[in-house]
Amino acid sequence: MLLVPVNEHKVTIRGMKYFIKTEKDLDFVNRVVDVLNNKMQDIEKVAKAPDTQKLAVMAAFSFAAESMELREDNEGCESKVDELINKITIE
Repeated sequence: MLLVPVNEHKVTIRGMKYFIKTEKDLDFVNRVVDVLNNKMQDIEKVAKAPDTQKLAVMAAFSFAAESMELREDNEGCESKVDELINKITIE
């Protein structure tokens, strides 16, 4: 069994302190935290929803939607690559 090192990082999200356990290094974690804080700040400006829990749910939805779109795009690209490979090998 391969043991993966787990790092524990202290981060601040919207003024609240959290401890994050992850395989990722501190630089990666800080970049994720920055993206999350910025997303929540952007949503707060538009939605006028100062409640951190609501902002977190809205940010999670936004990130999930982006992730789904990227996965669907990726699947479309894979299908196109497969089509091109099949076309090349048939000719």
